[in-house]
Amino acid sequence: MRWVSKSQRHLSAALAKRGFTAGQKLVGRLLDRLGFSLQANRKTREGASHPDRSAQFEHINAEVKAFQAAGEPAIAVDTKKKEFVGDFKNGGRELRPKRQPEPVRVHDFPIPALGKAMPYGIYDIADNAGWVNLGISHDTAAFAVESIRRWWYALGATRYPTATRLLINADCGGSNGVRVRLWKRELQVLADELGIAITVCHLPPGTSKWNKIEHRLFAFISQNWRGKPLVSYQVIVQLIANTATDTGLTVACRLDANAYEKGIKVSDAEMATLNIQPANFHGEWTTPSRRGGQIGDAVIQAQALSGHFRRDFLPISARGVGRDLAAALTFRLRHRSDRYNAVQRLLYTGVVVAVVLAVATGLSIWKPVQLGWLTWVFGGYDIARRIHFSLMCTIIAFLVIHLALVAIFPSTLLAMITGGRRARDMEAER
Repeated sequence: MRWVSKSQRHLSAALAKRGFTAGQKLVGRLLDRLGFSLQANRKTREGASHPDRSAQFEHINAEVKAFQAAGEPAIAVDTKKKEFVGDFKNGGRELRPKRQPEPVRVHDFPIPALGKAMPYGIYDIADNAGWVNLGISHDTAAFAVESIRRWWYALGATRYPTATRLLINADCGGSNGVRVRLWKRELQVLADELGIAITVCHLPPGTSKWNKIEHRLFAFISQNWRGKPLVSYQVIVQLIANTATDTGLTVACRLDANAYEKGIKVSDAEMATLNIQPANFHGEWTTPSRRGGQIGDAVIQAQALSGHFRRDFLPISARGVGRDLAAALTFRLRHRSDRYNAVQRLLYTGVVVAVVLAVATGLSIWKPVQLGWLTWVFGGYDIARRIHFSLMCTIIAFLVIHLALVAIFPSTLLAMITGGRRARDMEAER
């Protein structure tokens, strides 16, 4: 055994074996004088995180404040840890007669006849009130949305009779995760049923412990039933409903005996019918829309059908580019009115390619969930965003240079519009 993991009594015994006389209390005083004490590991290293994690939290905070200022409901939702029903050990202690602890099972094997409990919580941020829907089946997206529905009819509609919107703060994964299609479909059904708009703000990945429901509702429920075996659904409902705090927290709990089917698939056709709009900031952390045009394909098709590419931009040879570039640098390059030179062909072709890639990268960072394959092609969300920024800078620089040329040489404007032909050449052709 290592010396640093020994207790004071074991350290005293080890020193005695080596011929030193030091009692346990003396060892303790010496360790204290040297600044040592027994310490456990501390979880402080968060690991990798998204660069916009703080910005997303600020966005969520701003949304909550805006909803509260408008008198609209804002809630935090999540599923608490699944609990087996029965005489199982529950963490914590409670006051009982001396030497009479409550007996519980040695092993935590589930009892099929008693089942399991899945508390899904809804926390009203402004009202400091909680609602728990105690499920007995499966933790699915349908169960999550049904829990929100029950909260609305039991408490929400009374507290917010004139509400036109509802803000939901949820984790990025689980039954209410950002990628769960059933969650989006069921929310659409709920929005149509209630006649209100529903906004969902998901926490960034790996930050579920900062969900308000964790430390404003679930933490107090765990404290209230600590040391108490959850022997029946009735006991669980009563323990949750009796949770309260000095700051005014109230909790209501109801048993949900419905059976929720697992593995329900939502097709692309169903997703296309949903009326969902993404947020301007990180739409992948909200419920995203599936609508969007294929602008890049339209550009390519128009160029191909018109023959403009083949006629004016091709072919491009390295020798021709080198020759014309050398002539341009020595101010000896001649510009023909009916043809682009090799340098112009290369630059204009590059700009067309940049526009297409800018559209593709823009779609990949706008719809990273639906167009995950496109985001993967560009090396991930962050790399796609950097590529998109660089391409847009290139396109803007191209436009600025041409606007500067028009300002210096106004006669070049018509040539730019007509694809390189001057007015007199067009008149000659007539």
